[in-house]
Amino acid sequence: MLDERREEFVPREKVIKGENCSDLQKELEAALATGCETVVMDGEFRAVDKEQFALLRVGQDKKIKIVGRNNATFDGEGVAHILYVSKGASVEISGVEFKNGSTANLNSVLSNDNHPQEPLNRYHYLDGGAVLVGEGAQVTFNQCGFSNNTAQICGGAISNMGGYLNIEECIFDGNSCGDTGAAIDNLVDGSLMVVKKSKFVNNRANTIGGGNYGAVTVFPGTFAVIDGCDFTGEDETAIDWTKGAEVSFEGNTLNPDVEEPVIENPVHSRRSGIETIKRYALVLANRYKYLKKLQGVPKVLGAVKKKHRQIYEELAGSE
Repeated sequence: MLDERREEFVPREKVIKGENCSDLQKELEAALATGCETVVMDGEFRAVDKEQFALLRVGQDKKIKIVGRNNATFDGEGVAHILYVSKGASVEISGVEFKNGSTANLNSVLSNDNHPQEPLNRYHYLDGGAVLVGEGAQVTFNQCGFSNNTAQICGGAISNMGGYLNIEECIFDGNSCGDTGAAIDNLVDGSLMVVKKSKFVNNRANTIGGGNYGAVTVFPGTFAVIDGCDFTGEDETAIDWTKGAEVSFEGNTLNPDVEEPVIENPVHSRRSGIETIKRYALVLANRYKYLKKLQGVPKVLGAVKKKHRQIYEELAGSE
């Protein structure tokens, strides 16, 4: 009887206030440990530790719902990722602004202490200015904003590395990256992203080279459904995808003044490739003992890719 009463008192919601929060990661882990299902983020949260991998990390196979209140904002302060969602985790986020996430300084903060204790690859450090989505993770953003985030290489705001990324009624404004996917990069083989009723404004790819990439990049072996989105605020390419990608691009509004708003099989410029290699070399030189064992672009398990393909075919077929 006592055990039944205890179950009744498991907290279903926890409120975390930005003004009183010195360690957001610790607060989140405490909430998860109690069985809490929903965390309400109230106010502004900033990356105060310039040697942290991310402002917030959701561990492997964890499940949480995050709801923003009172202009909830995650500010990376230009020094770190904002959110890292680990392999197999499930996260739903609504009403939160993600701003100033950056991978520009991560080459100087790699150590065994400040990164998630799980297998990583070099793209975890270089890509996904605001958000990294891990293999088999399921991440949903609803009515969120992504602004002024930047990645050294790919995915200015978000890099999808094998997860199921679901975005609806969000705004991507002023994000940038050195190479592909100024706002979103669907990178790893088997990744699935679904983007609906969202707006893209002034996002910039190719800042280190002359490739012709867009606000959204879809790589070979990945799946993307882009439906009902507004790209009229983009004065450069809206979306690009490469042969081998499976893309459903329907009902979107493009800027009529852009010469090539949609590009299939974009050209990877020689300059972009050289600059990318230089950046890898810089990172390796600074923290070689940590990065030498890291993998390149990984491939997700076959079961995950099969599942994502089935979801893609169902969604693309229903349009």
